[in-house]
Amino acid sequence: MNDPKRLSLTPESGFRLTSGEFGELVRLIEKHTGIVFTQEKRRDVAMKLADLTHVGGKASSGFELVHAAKSSDVALQRIINRLTIGESYFFRNRPHFDALKEQILPAIIEANSRTRRLNIWCAGCAGGEEPYSVAILLREAFPKLEHWNIHILATDINTDFIAKARQGVYSRWSFRGVEEELIERYFVEEEPSKFRLVRDIVRTVEFRWFNLSALPFTEFFGSEQFDLVLCRNVLIYFPYQLANAVVDGFAEIMVPGGYLLVGHSEAFPALAHLETVYTNATYYYRRSIPGEAGSKPASRENVMALPGIGVETVIPSAPASNAVPPADSPSAATPASRASSSGPPSTSVKGKRRVPSTATSQSTTQRRSAMDMDGILRSMRDLANSGKVNDAFERLTALTMATGKLDYRVHFLRAIVGDQAGKLGEAVRSLKQAVFLNKKFVLGHFYLGVVHERQGDLKSAGRYFRNVLHLLESLPLEQPLEEAEGLTVGRLFEIVEARVKEVALK
Repeated sequence: MNDPKRLSLTPESGFRLTSGEFGELVRLIEKHTGIVFTQEKRRDVAMKLADLTHVGGKASSGFELVHAAKSSDVALQRIINRLTIGESYFFRNRPHFDALKEQILPAIIEANSRTRRLNIWCAGCAGGEEPYSVAILLREAFPKLEHWNIHILATDINTDFIAKARQGVYSRWSFRGVEEELIERYFVEEEPSKFRLVRDIVRTVEFRWFNLSALPFTEFFGSEQFDLVLCRNVLIYFPYQLANAVVDGFAEIMVPGGYLLVGHSEAFPALAHLETVYTNATYYYRRSIPGEAGSKPASRENVMALPGIGVETVIPSAPASNAVPPADSPSAATPASRASSSGPPSTSVKGKRRVPSTATSQSTTQRRSAMDMDGILRSMRDLANSGKVNDAFERLTALTMATGKLDYRVHFLRAIVGDQAGKLGEAVRSLKQAVFLNKKFVLGHFYLGVVHERQGDLKSAGRYFRNVLHLLESLPLEQPLEEAEGLTVGRLFEIVEARVKEVALK
């Protein structure tokens, strides 16, 4: 039997990576980049590094690779280049670009009409598709900017990605969902399925190596520099606390009135320090202008937000009174049953003594139990929001094995806290248990879709998103959903419809 502590690839590769070597390597990478690799990723990491050559020649073992990474910045960078993900395509996530075209950029352009300057940062730009998409959008939709001073900075920690982006050459795969006339207008086909971006667009973007874990950003950029920051589908690779600190870092280098776009599946407490805006099936964030009329003061409190539905849609401390309860939940009483429970408790007669009926006693006990659980869940949310995420996760774990075992809300909250604590496997297990206990729990299905999309399991993501659409289609559009304060049926339907289309493109 193979030693589970030693991962061997094909005999031809000769590459070996023990559990200890993997741990040492990924700790080194996290220290330098902030990027986290769990033990579940060990095989993927080993396969990507198996044929990697370094200064001293081909590494035949994990030991040699770790030694090279420790002793050579060049070797470490080559390892980082192999392990970072650069999957992207032009105009990825169309709702984001619709929001940019219709809401965000017009607001910025109006605010900057006097200075006629525009500064944009695409953080984690991969192969350049995102910043070039922004440049094309500016050219297409805002011709009056021709004589403006526009600076688009695009950064990534992967030097191979930056080199590719500077070349501006892409395969047909980078254009999925893009209109043919747009491709013909801005690209030249050099050979079958190889398209070069016109130089006029290429030179509008500055590409630079940058490490997002190098905080504070003000040391590199100064304060209040950028009108727009895009950092989409990058922070999911960081530990939760670091990702949260990066969001705060973005806020510091944005001008008042500037905007931040993060990935659909990314939500962090620091986003509550900015104003939350919703349009075009998209949540995005704005730094308020001091003294601005009608502006909402930014919250400085931590919030537990569900990824994909914005930080204003926090997990409530108590159920909303007018929320739609799932059909098979204890609170989903029929009109008749609600009417019958509104009067005095029914009684039975035993001799001359009036004794509450068994049904009434059970109902009272159930209500008291539900109230007790509401209080427990509120305390767990408060504990997690205070920063003690691991403590909250352990207590919720104990609760799922005791009085909360059959309460889908307990498993749902454990999933959210587990996700924040970096325990994604446990979070998924809790989500599946929540929807098992309550098959019509809309947010449980939605969160499963978000998590599977984040992990690249698009088939499962699409299935869960379609489940959400099916559950929502018979509900009133303006009705709030249970366990999602402020989120209506109609808004979630709009968001999920967009996710289904995006998953299909991927």
